[in-house]
Amino acid sequence: MIWLVCLTLFSLSVGTAPTSASSVLMLAACLFGGCWHQDRDWWRQQRPWLIPVLLVMLLPWVSLLWTIEAAPQLFPYLQRTYFWLLSFATACLLLPKNRPEYLAGSFIAGVELTAVVFFCVLTGLIKNSKLTEYFLFRGYITFSLLLVVATALLSFWFRQSEERRKRYLFLGLIGFNLVALALLKGRSGYLALVVVAPLVAFNLMGKQRWWIYLSGILTLIVVLALSPTVRQRITLIAQETTLFSADATRARATSIGKRLMVWEGGVKIFQEHPVLGVGIDGYPVAMRRIYPDLNETIHNPHNFYIYVAASYGLLGVALYGWLWFVLFQRAWGHRNSWQGFMLLSTLLVVSIGSLTETTPLQPQTGILLAIMAGLPLEG
Repeated sequence: MIWLVCLTLFSLSVGTAPTSASSVLMLAACLFGGCWHQDRDWWRQQRPWLIPVLLVMLLPWVSLLWTIEAAPQLFPYLQRTYFWLLSFATACLLLPKNRPEYLAGSFIAGVELTAVVFFCVLTGLIKNSKLTEYFLFRGYITFSLLLVVATALLSFWFRQSEERRKRYLFLGLIGFNLVALALLKGRSGYLALVVVAPLVAFNLMGKQRWWIYLSGILTLIVVLALSPTVRQRITLIAQETTLFSADATRARATSIGKRLMVWEGGVKIFQEHPVLGVGIDGYPVAMRRIYPDLNETIHNPHNFYIYVAASYGLLGVALYGWLWFVLFQRAWGHRNSWQGFMLLSTLLVVSIGSLTETTPLQPQTGILLAIMAGLPLEG
């Protein structure tokens, strides 16, 4: 079981197919291996986080009762509710007996492998597109978020390690990840790094005065801002936002303009259906009604919070808010352990990524979140 979890975490950055296969094997091992057969009292102790996870998992299926889509599809969003089953499977692991740092190491190894391939493609060492089409760096938004999670975990490993050679290795990998992030176009990753920078700075510098932490955080941000790619992507935000304010119709052809339009549409849908929303797969139907001149089908508003509000109304907002509160509470209370820090860093990055994408519904970040949510905090 522990090796299948490690395999799933390792494959997250490599591509969707290996991750899907290993996660299904992980569920099968849990089901047929009988590790879910725990004492009733043990499962009762898990209720504070199990109940909101279960309700969030069932919400899309229940919303079939009120969806405005006449023929809702199983793929992708209904199908991806199985991600949360991984939380129950992970809960059955015996940690820390199985060394939770093995899980972190597996995840980091996958991210670093993909980053190496990314640099090889960038420098021209690898030119075969068939070889690289399965690697996640081609989906730069999600990969940038996974890079930030890996960087946070490396900083925690640096804090835990007492060997100088290992510390140098972890520092080198952190620097390598920052360079990779600076060369990617994932603006969500930039913002996520700023948010987790205080955690990284604390892990790297230990107990210091506040101004030393601040200087460390600013150093991380400055290193990122030195990249022409980062500056160009940030400048583009200002330019396309201004264009949207001046001519919203013409701005739809730009990435920021289109995103602002689908956000605006999602807010309008929530205002029209505030209690239960429009149900699973109802968002694209409602968008066609609001914007009849759209030439394409838009499946989600590229913002998880707006997606939840538009699809499930105040009911969905309440359930997801409950889940996020419970998970942050678990993570913060055990932030000095591997399990707690892995959950905390994942939650922070996924929460920031959810501002510009439906991150918990993406295979890599959704599976990562589910696995971390179910980690037993005590062995």
